[in-house]
Amino acid sequence: MLFGGIEEISRRFEKISVALLHLGRAEFPILFNVPLTMDGAQAAKAAQLLNPRTIVPIHYDGWTHFSEEKNQLANALTASQPPARVLWLTPGQWTQCVV
Repeated sequence: MLFGGIEEISRRFEKISVALLHLGRAEFPILFNVPLTMDGAQAAKAAQLLNPRTIVPIHYDGWTHFSEEKNQLANALTASQPPARVLWLTPGQWTQCVV
């Protein structure tokens, strides 16, 4: 989730190469649908605060408790200022991230 600690990270570290962000706005009715992971707007704000070289979205699909889909997340990150460089991983495939 987007919280004050992310702003603190941005103050402590000048250059962030990779930010692994839990996205998809996971929520459960039993927990009153309080979001447990970031939605696209929060991811865009985190991208703005952290200004990482690359964002790697993780844990954002494959389960019914996610309420935002990949295309919604991608649109929000593309619209962030500055536009975020996003590396979407493919499950089961090795990926190299140049930092």
